Amino acid sequence: MSEEPQTVSLEEAIEGKKSKLIEAEKQITIAEQTLAQPKTAAEIESLYSRFKPGKYENLERNRVRWIPPGPRWTKADLFEFIPKESDSFTFVRHTGEPISPRNMITDIGSIPRLAGLFGRGLTPWGYGAAYVVHDWEFEAHHCGANKPFDEVRDTMMEGIKTLMESRLCPKETVTFWLLYQAISSGDRARILGPQASEVHFAPL
Repeated sequence: MSEEPQTVSLEEAIEGKKSKLIEAEKQITIAEQTLAQPKTAAEIESLYSRFKPGKYENLERNRVRWIPPGPRWTKADLFEFIPKESDSFTFVRHTGEPISPRNMITDIGSIPRLAGLFGRGLTPWGYGAAYVVHDWEFEAHHCGANKPFDEVRDTMMEGIKTLMESRLCPKETVTFWLLYQAISSGDRARILGPQASEVHFAPL
């Protein structure tokens, strides 16, 4: 049985997120790696077809607040995710499992930045809803506490496919394939800590 998340102040949560990002960059620089390239279009389509879409609920109630970086922070932009108290933003996996992110400090999509995929037109916001769900699973330490890495990764890929199949963003199977490779090589090196800190504020 996992322990209850530790309640911390907003300032402590911000500093904790910064420390994790700094440590992750020390451990791995994905941009220096060469991501495997698909051999055929069939290989790309095969990966895409492996994942079943879920559904997003209350997507319009997905809220973030920009955190000013201050004079010395030059790495990823940070945001506070602030869920609504009722009818909150939720991703429901194809299995029926609901995932409702709570208050947290997030950099939205770190994979495109760390994997050097900005040159392909990818940004931290392009699949923002899926990235928020993914960040929550790591920040809540669901990966280490009660979910294996592969399941957390696959949840994000389901989230991205749901956005594509729902026509909320372009259906780009090559992009899907690249993100899968990037997260598979990168997130294993992220620093999770023994238990994540959840920031408790009154949702609006």
